[in-house]
Amino acid sequence: MEENVFSIVIDVIGKVWKSIKRIAKIPKKERAKYRDQFSDMLKLLEQVILLIHTRLRDLLGIIEEGDLVTLRKELFLLGDYDKWLKIERDVRLCRNLRIARREMDGIIEKFKQKISINDVDELHKNFDTIFSNEGELANFIASSLNQLTNQSNFNDNELKNVENQIISFKDKLNEERLKLINLEIRIIETT
Repeated sequence: MEENVFSIVIDVIGKVWKSIKRIAKIPKKERAKYRDQFSDMLKLLEQVILLIHTRLRDLLGIIEEGDLVTLRKELFLLGDYDKWLKIERDVRLCRNLRIARREMDGIIEKFKQKISINDVDELHKNFDTIFSNEGELANFIASSLNQLTNQSNFNDNELKNVENQIISFKDKLNEERLKLINLEIRIIETT
């Protein structure tokens, strides 16, 4: 993975959540609503990771079976533009965040005497970072799958290299999924 876009997005979502927790005394009901919005967003990212992970596991199973014709076909199908375009659209996950930001701006206005300007600035900066990276994340997923698609014409002696690329991508997705799960646990445990 290039500069790890998943990690950037996950880290910044965590920072936004910390900022929300620090800002004023958000009523419990509103805090629960934000918690659910952030949790839903993380679940969406996890679903995307699991979908791709499942496809990669399928490919590794095909390699294990030694069916190189099917492997080439399945690698080629990873480049199915319409299918992955839908996933790419789904990864533009910031609708919940845009709603949360609008609502947070209302809370900031309501509690502006009790809020540090630095907290507000940091919150806005982190929201902006997420918004600027959502497209990059979607493009990263599409380009990673296209790189594997480009392997569909491999020579038989290149099979190990193809397998290593699949394993490497799958392992990196697992690392990001673990980060997502840990962040979601922290968010859900917030009362």
